[in-house]
Amino acid sequence: MYGEVLQAVRTLAISYATPYTTIDVGSTPSANGLAMYLGAGAPDAEDMNRGSRNTIFITLNGKDADQQKIVTTLSAIHKALNRLKDFPAGADWEILNIKTSAAPGYIEQESSGQWLYGSILTVEFYLKGV
Repeated sequence: MYGEVLQAVRTLAISYATPYTTIDVGSTPSANGLAMYLGAGAPDAEDMNRGSRNTIFITLNGKDADQQKIVTTLSAIHKALNRLKDFPAGADWEILNIKTSAAPGYIEQESSGQWLYGSILTVEFYLKGV
C-alpha cells in the first residue's frame, strides 16, 4: 500500500510539474527533471477494526541547469498539493492530507552546473481495517 500511495502522489505531482512532464522514482533524476521517493513513516493511531491513520514522508528532488526553473517547479507542486481538497484512494487506503514539511531548498550545484534542490511532502492517509 505504501507504493500505491507514493504512485498516487507522484501522479498528482506530475500534473503540476510544468515545465516537466514526468517524475522519476528514485533519489535524483539523471538529467534535468524531478525524482520522488518514499521516506520514513509509521502509523499514528489504530482503530478497533485494525485500520490505522498513517503518516509518510515523500522526498521530491529536482535537478536543472536553470536554477529558477527548478525552484519554480518544485514550489508550484508544493503549492498545488497543499491546496488540494479531494485526494486519491485505493481499495484499502485513502489519502487524507498532503502538506509541506520541508520547502524546496538548495542541496548543491554539481560540477556540471546542474542545480539540485530538494523538498519533503508529508502525506497522511488512512489504511482500512478488516
